[in-house]
Amino acid sequence: MKNKVLMLLEKDLLFPMKDRRVIKEAVSLIQNGYEVDIITWPLHLDSDQLPENYKYKNINIKRIFINFPPIKARIIHKLIPLIKLFFKTIQHGIKKKYDFVHCHDSLPLLAGYIIKLSHNAKFIYDSHELNPYRDEPKIIMKCFKFAELFLKNSWDAVISTNKPRTDFMQNYLGNQKYVVCHNYPLFENNKQFQIIENQTTTFVYQGGINNKRGIDNLLKALVDIDNVFLHLLGTGFPSDEYYHEMIDNLNLKSKVHFHGAIDMKDVFQIMKTCDIGIVSLRNTSLNNYYCAPNKIYDYMKAGIAILGPDFPHMKEIIKPNGIGYTCNFDEVESIINAISYFIENKNKLSDMKKKSFDLWKTKYNWKSEEAKLVTLYDSLKNE
Repeated sequence: MKNKVLMLLEKDLLFPMKDRRVIKEAVSLIQNGYEVDIITWPLHLDSDQLPENYKYKNINIKRIFINFPPIKARIIHKLIPLIKLFFKTIQHGIKKKYDFVHCHDSLPLLAGYIIKLSHNAKFIYDSHELNPYRDEPKIIMKCFKFAELFLKNSWDAVISTNKPRTDFMQNYLGNQKYVVCHNYPLFENNKQFQIIENQTTTFVYQGGINNKRGIDNLLKALVDIDNVFLHLLGTGFPSDEYYHEMIDNLNLKSKVHFHGAIDMKDVFQIMKTCDIGIVSLRNTSLNNYYCAPNKIYDYMKAGIAILGPDFPHMKEIIKPNGIGYTCNFDEVESIINAISYFIENKNKLSDMKKKSFDLWKTKYNWKSEEAKLVTLYDSLKNE
């Protein structure tokens, strides 16, 4: 009989973007003999447009729809919907006997704990972020930290995204059973790598587009630089219009193409034609400082060099491997110097791009992480 896993996810699995980490973990477990159900919380999606129950890549998925106030609503107005969500999650989670309850991030932790008690199941906390140290209102961060500290002795294992984050979590959560599971891209045997020489030095950024992620400073840095082009791929906050206007006001239309949100397959097609991928995080929180952004590994998979923030973990990946450059995205002058470095050293780009691709192929892909995840589950199953 297959061991049954219930995953709890504080957003939707597929919309507005696929949660590739959760999908990879669920598919890996299914391929290794586990049955996986996921309860998702599509807080701001239309229940008339999406099915409540569906199957994706052999994952059984349940959406719990709640009428939720706008993202900018006051915290007090969100409490009643959250309480309803909490009880509905428990109601659905106890209907079926589960061997594992796997919580992605901290918002579903308390509901997951009660479901775990009802089944005497193994309990796994999968911390995609440093949840109490994100760029969120202080009251939310305090709630996250309370949940982690209150439940820390109930977990059978904690999954984290990199070693610096794991070390930081150990300082305030104590000695748990930790497994580092990086969010590397899937390995593809048929991947072919080809150097594309561009006359203009071409950069690409993919992901959330907002000031906290350094995009405003990045655009300002491009004003006085020639022979450069930037593809911006993602959704703008506070709006796409804000960034269209900023590009117009800075006279950057000939240097920047803001694509908006596009399908991940199209993202890779664009990235593969570029020279350098940008990870432009600013040092606005400890979560950012100890970051493990998915996009750095996506850029490797696309075979392009990387411009990243000068945080310790980022420098450890980029500099010793000779795949790019780092700078301070809180300072426009630092960004200008970094972009100028790539333009002035264009003869080095082919070597950087090849090394970047080779690192994805040999090290930074999902095969090694899948093995760690399955080993963790198998060891807990046999305890």
